[in-house]
Amino acid sequence: MDQPKSLATSKRPLILLFSSFVLAAAFTIIVKFVDVQPIGPEGSKVGLAGLNSIVFLNIGESPFWRQLTDFLGIALGVVVVAYVIFAIIRLVRTKSLKKLNRELLMLGFFYLVLAIIYLVFEKLLIVNFRPILIDGALEASYPSSHTLFALAICGSAIMVNSRLFSGLASKVLNIVLCILAPLIVIGRLLSGVHWFTDIAGGVLFAAVLLASFSFALSFHSPKAPKV
Repeated sequence: MDQPKSLATSKRPLILLFSSFVLAAAFTIIVKFVDVQPIGPEGSKVGLAGLNSIVFLNIGESPFWRQLTDFLGIALGVVVVAYVIFAIIRLVRTKSLKKLNRELLMLGFFYLVLAIIYLVFEKLLIVNFRPILIDGALEASYPSSHTLFALAICGSAIMVNSRLFSGLASKVLNIVLCILAPLIVIGRLLSGVHWFTDIAGGVLFAAVLLASFSFALSFHSPKAPKV
């Protein structure tokens, strides 16, 4: 008889989850308290100022990359909506949450957690402000939400696509997502609307979320039929 995967068999994703969380938390503390200087607009203070100022001065600002990544950010929203609609269609067909792919339920919960983390850093735990003013005002910039969303949304989708879709569909979707995520991350750095540490923070927190998602996935095998 098949047994559910135990904690022992899920040891690797658990270690990855713990290590990524410690690294993200430690990095955030460093950015918040180490080498804090008023190098931002309107004298706003920025952690790891020496590193951030060097990277920003060498890269500068790029309206092209800013507009492109803003557009690609909308594409990320389309990805989320597409999976939500897919889940709704499957729910209507099966007429039961128990028969719905667990991966789709997990994605829904994952998106909720992602939104909460965004709101926490946007409203409650402001670490840094952007290196430029947006519409004449300071905006929180750590971690880079585009970076966080790109890696978390695309990465989680890649993890479940092989369980949801068959053959060519899964491969094509994963190729598109593998191109979209790094393009947004690199483009956001080149746009000049974030400090280097904002991008790094987005990568680290995305790693925490993806490690959590991988850990959750490790406890069950797909049961619902693929499309």
